[in-house]
Amino acid sequence: MKINVNNLIVPLKANQNKYLLGLLEKMGIDKNSVERIDYMKRSIDSRKKSDIKLVYNIQATLKEGTKIPDSPGINLSKDDKKTERKPVHQKNSRIGIIGTGPAGLFAAYRLAQLGYSPII
Repeated sequence: MKINVNNLIVPLKANQNKYLLGLLEKMGIDKNSVERIDYMKRSIDSRKKSDIKLVYNIQATLKEGTKIPDSPGINLSKDDKKTERKPVHQKNSRIGIIGTGPAGLFAAYRLAQLGYSPII
């Protein structure tokens, strides 16, 4: 089971992994039930020059049967299953793209992924 935990503040000089596990334990999640931690976002809070902190958004994979506490920063993670997109029109439809800049090339790439044959 996966959960998302947002806005975990860690001091810059602290051991990041141990401190994050300690924060999870303070929220009510046993550190032995954490199988894996994936870092979704990490940012630096340097508003006070004498107290620089790191702010993490993580996704933690927990062992089955682990109780999830009711905490405002903890959310169940949604499954990231991607559905295959199908073109609305026939695959034989010809689409013209004017320009070979970044936007034109990306549009051609996405259309080719969707089954079209774009003309650049």
